[in-house]
Amino acid sequence: MNSIKRDLVWLFILTKRQIFKASNYIISLILILLIFLSNKIFLPSSSNMKVLICMESESIYGERLLDSLKENESVFSYEECVSSDILKHNVMSGDYECGFVIRDGFDEKIENGDIDDSILYLSSIYTTKGEAIKESIFSEFFKIYGEVMLKNKQEYIFGDFDKERFDFIVEDYNRLLESGDVFDVVYEVVDVGEDSVVTKMNNESTKAGLSDEIYDESGEYSDSSDTKYASVQEKTSEVSTYSKERSIKIRGYVMLILFMIIFLSYSARYSGDLAKHCIALKGFDRQKFKVIYLNASGFMIFAIGFICIRFCDSSICVWEDFFVYLIFGVLCVAFTYIIGSLPKDELSYLAFALIVFMGHIIFTPIIFDESKYVGVIYYISYFFPTGAYMRVLELFAL
Repeated sequence: MNSIKRDLVWLFILTKRQIFKASNYIISLILILLIFLSNKIFLPSSSNMKVLICMESESIYGERLLDSLKENESVFSYEECVSSDILKHNVMSGDYECGFVIRDGFDEKIENGDIDDSILYLSSIYTTKGEAIKESIFSEFFKIYGEVMLKNKQEYIFGDFDKERFDFIVEDYNRLLESGDVFDVVYEVVDVGEDSVVTKMNNESTKAGLSDEIYDESGEYSDSSDTKYASVQEKTSEVSTYSKERSIKIRGYVMLILFMIIFLSYSARYSGDLAKHCIALKGFDRQKFKVIYLNASGFMIFAIGFICIRFCDSSICVWEDFFVYLIFGVLCVAFTYIIGSLPKDELSYLAFALIVFMGHIIFTPIIFDESKYVGVIYYISYFFPTGAYMRVLELFAL
């Protein structure tokens, strides 16, 4: 009983000393700023294949275009929404790769052969596959337009009506539609990781019938008057909606900072306060004091980090979130106690700490998940506390 009471007194005194350290407040401020910025910044996803389509008014040809896209979809998934405002919100938030608005008078434009500005293309700073998607839209659009043009412009195209010649051209036109020799998107799925797709285009972008929409900083938009052709424009985006990927990364940032604080504090066993106290202790008491010291050194960052996590994402049960966070916080202490005992002097320890930090950056998905390209990295990441924490969150989809 006296031993437990003494351990608690040690923990209280050491934690109190850490709380009054100015450096801990600076680190806490950096942690808060890092989490805040991470919550505002979102990198484009290479796995987003969803495309949103909206019709401003009822359109027979628009419905045909949408049905054709859904029937022939392979890589990309096409969905319909009821208004352009909803489409804009979803595209600018990064939930959808890009969007297309079928403008008013779409049927009349096709019937009259005037297809300029018939479809509006919307993209955002999160759009990475817009050109490939536009090729898919173009191919289906011109199938419909070509069919209507053949019916409505027979005399203009063929001159005096010649049924045999007309039947031959229509038959060849249908053959080209079925073969995909004119409009086609050829893609290869390369085995470099989960959900990785490399797209190769076999034809140039068809520059007709589309116009881009440009947004200003206030979120208002205006049609570009300088061009009627499709081109990728950089858009000012609104804040991205919360995603599981970002939630896991924020937790990874907190765990990495917590681990590095604990790991660097262990260097005090060579010449700092920890070394002085360890001289007076022997055997098991000395080792127990080291563990208590490591727990105390990370207590403040542990608490502030969890508050930041809950502030950014409170969708997870607080007790489940805290339990997993606590387990890997303890793992940081255990990892430091075991691995940190390898270097024999302070200079070697600091160099070793740098190597451990770089290992976290390279082998864990804290910045970029290299395991999508090198599969063995996925298993290596489990040997680092931050990597194991993030992988477990991915597995259980917390």
